[in-house]
Amino acid sequence: MGKLNKLISVLLLAMILFMLSSCDYLSPKSNIENETEVSGDATHSVAVGFSQTGNQVGWRLAQTTSIVGEGEARGYKIVYTDAQEDTEKQITDVEEILKEGVDYLIFDPREYEASAAALQKAKDAKVPVIVVDRAVRGTPGVDYVTLIAPDFSWEAEQVANWLKRAKGGKAKIVEITGTLGSSAMIDRQKGFGQVVDSEPGMEIIASENGNFIRSEAQKAMEKIIQTKPGQFDTIFVHNDDMAIGVLQALKSAGIMPGKDVMVIGIDGQKEAVQAIIDGEMACTVTCSPYYGPIVFDTIEKLIKGEFVEENIIMQNYIIDINNAKEELDKAF
Repeated sequence: MGKLNKLISVLLLAMILFMLSSCDYLSPKSNIENETEVSGDATHSVAVGFSQTGNQVGWRLAQTTSIVGEGEARGYKIVYTDAQEDTEKQITDVEEILKEGVDYLIFDPREYEASAAALQKAKDAKVPVIVVDRAVRGTPGVDYVTLIAPDFSWEAEQVANWLKRAKGGKAKIVEITGTLGSSAMIDRQKGFGQVVDSEPGMEIIASENGNFIRSEAQKAMEKIIQTKPGQFDTIFVHNDDMAIGVLQALKSAGIMPGKDVMVIGIDGQKEAVQAIIDGEMACTVTCSPYYGPIVFDTIEKLIKGEFVEENIIMQNYIIDINNAKEELDKAF
């Protein structure tokens, strides 16, 4: 019987070890020698990677500062990369982050389809991924843990409905879109278009890509001014940084924003809020870049083994002349 009991014990131990080695990649990683506990806001010895798409606009800079700053303040080791608006570089960046042996990856995907390759690399490495800002092709709970993002379609619907009320359902609209292939561009175009299509008096007469970058939006607007002179009265811009570029193009052409044409945007950027106060922009809807606290609250839930929702929506709201002054100090 002694030998039988010993054999049973060995078999049980082997089964336990097999079960542990077969755990889903989304389970938080645990190294017994370096295992740490969350104490207040400090979680030491946990490495977190952050793959950013780029830092060419104010929104991205604010997001990077929020995430990196929050992680460092809580005692995490942060491994950070900037893809410089290059999808292939971002996939390579993720490979480099994973080589550092991170425990979690924060991933802001540049494109919906192409960026999915980075998810697979993290999955192969059994590193849990928190997707932020933009969506990426994949299944939450399988290819990544959760998506923390605004509802881009809702944002654009709010701006379009505001425009419909302001213009009495009649508008000839120019659209300046964001990065082609990104979920932000796709959903904002879709949400805005659904409202416009439901109103016979509203029409998008031209659409140009500005890649979410001010200088590119300015060039796109200059092109439309030349090709569609006097044919539009409204400009919908997919983010506020581009909206500032649009304002510059209009004024250079002798077109007075706020008088000759109405400019509306998305993000809640400080320059845009000031432009609303100054009468040059009509409205914007907020899209907070301050991801740090919610991202690291989510990581700490994973460390503790707590439930995390598969989709966490960032809440936003309209800013126009009625609340712009009180919102200015809150803007990034």
